[in-house]
Amino acid sequence: MLIAAIKNIVKIFDNTIYDTFIKAAEKCGLDCVLLENTKELLEIVSRVDLITVFGGDGTTLMTAEIAATYGIPILTVNLGKLGFMSQLEVKDIENGLRLIAKKQYKLDSREMIKIQFKDKTISALNDIVICNKFRNKVVALDLYIDDEFVDTLKGDGVIVSTPTGSTAYSLAAGGPIIHPNLNITLITPLCPHSLRNRPIVVNGDSIIKICCVDNLECVIDGVSTYWDITDMDEITVTKSPKVSQFIQFYDTSFFSKLFCKLNSWGKTFKED
Repeated sequence: MLIAAIKNIVKIFDNTIYDTFIKAAEKCGLDCVLLENTKELLEIVSRVDLITVFGGDGTTLMTAEIAATYGIPILTVNLGKLGFMSQLEVKDIENGLRLIAKKQYKLDSREMIKIQFKDKTISALNDIVICNKFRNKVVALDLYIDDEFVDTLKGDGVIVSTPTGSTAYSLAAGGPIIHPNLNITLITPLCPHSLRNRPIVVNGDSIIKICCVDNLECVIDGVSTYWDITDMDEITVTKSPKVSQFIQFYDTSFFSKLFCKLNSWGKTFKED
């Protein structure tokens, strides 16, 4: 088995964690290669059996589409704050790799959404955010679900998310928490300028179309697309045929992890 371990270039921490991981993999009879970024991953992805990411959920999102495209599971190593998708603590690295070598693990599958704009198609694990590029005025977006006009969303924009993404930006924008096993798509208006524009939960198989206006920005899983969006362009969101798979060593309650995360958000991290 070949493990591709991708460095975390965002967080600053003790780099000996990488040496610890590689040595533990070798001890368990696993081949491991350390990569600087996803570009290096694409060069060897056809030979990779498992992708390991270090850090929180943001780091995981950077590799999710590549992993899903090639059907490669992801192992997440937690480096501090609790991440919803993190499965392995640093102190448990060797034990976790030993279980992987023995194939004693489960796969947690997460649905993704497919975003289509003109000739571009991208899959996302969390969400797509459509908003004013300059953040200086209200935008009006026409929303269609299964070719039926629903409403004109007036405000800062809209978030379309998966159940996994319901605990990300959508949650901060007032959206509901959705269990990740449900087949739904969540539509959350951003700072709506109307009392009737509320979050909408639709069937995961629905076709969502958003009619755009000029000067919009489209952000997919936290990364700006820099698409040239003009008036009356359409962005379509549907269920993706791709599925993200995460290594899971034990049955973890979604709700126990959820409330640990929510409690951690309620604490101050400022040091005296």
